[in-house]
Amino acid sequence: MTRGQQIANYVTNGSFEILKPNSTHPPSMAFPPVLIGWSAIDTNQCGFVVANSTFSNVPLTSPCDYQWPRTGNGFVMNSVFIQNYNTWSYWRNRLKTQLVSGVQYCVKYHVNVRNCSTYGIDTYGVYFGDNTLDTITKPYFPKTYLTPQISNPPGNFITDTLGWTPLTGTFTASGNEKYLVIGNFKSSANTTYSPIVQPPQNNPWCDINIDDVSVIPVELPAYAGPDQYCIPGDSVYIGRLQDFATDSVCVWYKLPNVTTAIDTASGLWVKPVVTTTYVVRQQLECSALKWDTVVVYQTAVGVQSVQSLSNSLKLFPNPSNDRLNISFSSIVDVTDGQITITNNLGQLIRQETVEFKINTATIDTKNLDEGIYQIHIRTKVGTATKQFTKVN
Repeated sequence: MTRGQQIANYVTNGSFEILKPNSTHPPSMAFPPVLIGWSAIDTNQCGFVVANSTFSNVPLTSPCDYQWPRTGNGFVMNSVFIQNYNTWSYWRNRLKTQLVSGVQYCVKYHVNVRNCSTYGIDTYGVYFGDNTLDTITKPYFPKTYLTPQISNPPGNFITDTLGWTPLTGTFTASGNEKYLVIGNFKSSANTTYSPIVQPPQNNPWCDINIDDVSVIPVELPAYAGPDQYCIPGDSVYIGRLQDFATDSVCVWYKLPNVTTAIDTASGLWVKPVVTTTYVVRQQLECSALKWDTVVVYQTAVGVQSVQSLSNSLKLFPNPSNDRLNISFSSIVDVTDGQITITNNLGQLIRQETVEFKINTATIDTKNLDEGIYQIHIRTKVGTATKQFTKVN
């Protein structure tokens, strides 16, 4: 299964669904599974509570949480305000790839307030930063020296303990943004708050739950994928990888019928009986209506070409430790240098754009966990796929 595509949502694991077991303890509220792509702002510190049905009874996700996740099984919580105490927590995400200089992005995430919180706050936001975040050694102190690019408007108090409130904003990237950080970037004295219960409590504090985080280019084009070849009786995947951020805004049609939808998703499996043209309609809330088409040819000739392409792909060293060299033994037109890495479950791990010189490129693998992966490289005639192993 290969899926050459453009990045839509730059947030890794934005719905908090992809987990791996805690290596030292069985899953519990005290020792939750490790969230792929997420950590505390200091990577040497652990994160905070993850609500996931694999180890908790949703919706009773902790002694004072009764929320269902907005989508899927998971969401996270962080402590954002305790009056007279400056001990905030932050969630940091490693983006799928660095943002592009001069490109405007639409940022959206959903929040609600932990049920036992006594107050809601309006000082909450998202900061985008580079490797300087790695120098932070006191993760729980307020990061008042960071200015979030996306801020909740003053007076828009987050007080809903049941529904999920969307918070949105746009900003133009400088090009060095590698991480995003979510939290309260104000000190206790500068945090404004409003009581959730009456009469107001003497001990104002607030914990906020987060779900469905997305960062999408405002001018993201619709994407149906490259034209493909399908063996008679077989299926092929078209479009992007499915993602909560784009699934609901993408509608698919099969020509010549553009009035009756065949699916609503970022991408889908199709099994045409004849050569067929599929159309995707995309309407993001932050950009104009977009369309794209893809032709799936009913023949075995093209499939043989793609298989020959994958056979010419060489990876070394394999197993890999810090770096993986990529080389084609024949002349190949690598259209946009886009590489996708998936794990052995088919889950997206990383997407990035690399420069190929004389059919050769190198990628960094030191941040991958040990395991077996698939690398997918988009070319003009199809997507080449090959397996590699990461070792420490």
